[in-house]
Amino acid sequence: MALIIIWAFAYMAYGEDAIPTPKDIALQQRARLLEEQSQIDRDNLKILSYCNEYASGAKADERQKAQYDCYRTQRIPDIDIPTIETNSWTSTASTVAVPSWSYQCSIGTGSHDVRQYAKFHPWIAWWRNNNVSGITMWSTALQNEFDKAWIEWEKGTLRPANEWNRYYAFPDLENGMRAKLLIIKRSYKDSTISQFLAKWWTDSIPTTLDKNRKIGSLTDSELLSFLRLQIQKESGKAFADYVYNNVIICK
Repeated sequence: MALIIIWAFAYMAYGEDAIPTPKDIALQQRARLLEEQSQIDRDNLKILSYCNEYASGAKADERQKAQYDCYRTQRIPDIDIPTIETNSWTSTASTVAVPSWSYQCSIGTGSHDVRQYAKFHPWIAWWRNNNVSGITMWSTALQNEFDKAWIEWEKGTLRPANEWNRYYAFPDLENGMRAKLLIIKRSYKDSTISQFLAKWWTDSIPTTLDKNRKIGSLTDSELLSFLRLQIQKESGKAFADYVYNNVIICK
């Protein structure tokens, strides 16, 4: 009787020829968890705003610590969202091993402007400028390449007093992420994945890509599939999580 009920439910939900596979179910569960994580991110921003107000009465040298302590104790933990490894699934015709990076990743078409959150991260260039890597304005040639690639940019905030020039600012993270990919392909095109990751002390980043491949041979999708931890190392976990939960779309 239980089997009949399960079959009937699947029939109603998917139709006669589309009973969900284990892979379908796993992907649906992951999509649900991603949506829950997005809500947690929104709630944590509200908590961060509250903590900013809570700490606003403290002396300048104590304010940041008070804000951090408040947020650390009240923030909602992230969800542990599993990666779906496609090589664990079988087809009816044969067992085919498909590397996990075959899930296509792309930069979304939205317009995520995080400058509104910069007040919570007042000394961090990426939040203040939608600048995923804190890219500095030092090369006219690079500006020309941005223009040719239709990447929108503007003059950003000043770098620290003991450094020089300004940061690039972008109207949203989508443009900032495209700029990052362009620079990686431009500056590391002859480096292997392994050499590139070693540059950022992120050799242990998990990827099923052959680490002997040259960066210049990778598609944007392949780069995006393993850049999250590199961005986290460079710009912090909160920023990397925001980018990959809101700006990067992986299927």
